[in-house]
Amino acid sequence: PPSIDVMARFVIFNTNIRHRLFMGNPVRYLAREDEKAFRAVEREARSYTEAIYKNAELLLAELSPSDPKMALYAKSFLGPIENFISPQIHSRMKDILPK
Repeated sequence: PPSIDVMARFVIFNTNIRHRLFMGNPVRYLAREDEKAFRAVEREARSYTEAIYKNAELLLAELSPSDPKMALYAKSFLGPIENFISPQIHSRMKDILPK
C-alpha cells in the first residue's frame, strides 16, 4: 500500500474531511464468508486509516498561512463540503491557482 505520508497528502489535496466517514465503514465483497479474516483486515484498515488522518493533522499544523494555494486546499479539506475542490473543479481552476 502507499505510505502513510503519501496517503495523508492525498486526503488533504483530494478529499474533504467528511469523506473520512466512508473510510471508516468497511465494505465487504465475498465469495464465501470468513468472519475472522474480515475482522483482521478491518482492524488493519482501521489502523491504516487512523494513521493517515493523524499524519494529515500533523501536516496541516505545519502549513504556512501565507501560502494561498495551501490555504485553499486546507479550506477545501477542512471546510464545508460545499467548499470542496473536487477534481473537476480543480481542473477548471488549475490555470488560476498559484504554481
